[in-house]
Amino acid sequence: MSKPLTLLLEEQGPFGIDGDVDAAKQRWIAYRVANGYKATATPLLGDPESNLKLKKTGYAESQMAIVYGLSLLPADASGIDACVWRSPECTSACVLMTAGHSTFPTVRQGRKVKTLFLRDHPQDFVLLLAWELRRAAKKHGGIAVRLNVASDLRWERIAPQLFELEGIVFYDYTKAPRSQRDQLGGKYHLTFSVSEKSQSEGEALKWLADGGNAAVVFDTKKGEALPETWHGYPVLDGDITDARHEDLPSAVVGLRAKGSARSMEAGGFVKKGVSS
Repeated sequence: MSKPLTLLLEEQGPFGIDGDVDAAKQRWIAYRVANGYKATATPLLGDPESNLKLKKTGYAESQMAIVYGLSLLPADASGIDACVWRSPECTSACVLMTAGHSTFPTVRQGRKVKTLFLRDHPQDFVLLLAWELRRAAKKHGGIAVRLNVASDLRWERIAPQLFELEGIVFYDYTKAPRSQRDQLGGKYHLTFSVSEKSQSEGEALKWLADGGNAAVVFDTKKGEALPETWHGYPVLDGDITDARHEDLPSAVVGLRAKGSARSMEAGGFVKKGVSS
């Protein structure tokens, strides 16, 4: 089996954000043509209106109300693992495969080609990504960005210069242990995502004790109130907004089960919606 994508890229990088963007764009076009697409350089980043989750852009006081996202193909659906810390139930319940536009073959194929281009031409990918980020930040006067909408890559190791770009707030979810991720002194806001693995809740408590956040999927139905606390920590309604960078420290992000997760028995990946 091939090495997980984040480890492969970390070995080859870090990749810089300055270089010949036009040449990188031409290689992206050629790569798309080789995979059956027209000779156009479609954007790597998803438009803020292209993802229902990202359209929930934040609280009224947010200064980064425009959210862009990089959507690769999750798990190992592209032929290389983009989520090395995933769990079995997380994989089967992934809404980026089982819900919305993600179920369309054309959408999946587009994300697959994008994922494989990152694997095969990482420096070109990072150059184009930085170029798109600069343009978006300038257009809107500031943006928020999720680089891992459906993946779990350590971008802080792959391309750390991205986090020096002005006018951008970076945030993501991760299933990696706290010791395996770096929030770059507050430049990259990471929320730990709890799974059914036995050590996952303990890892979440470490994040919370250090002032971080943890996301928990509950069996709470749509329209019903989430539990008030989880292991004594206050629960925020994560379905109201995706602006995780604005969450209070040491708070739990409560999420209602969606897609195939709604049929899962509570107690594993999906937790019982009662205060604890």
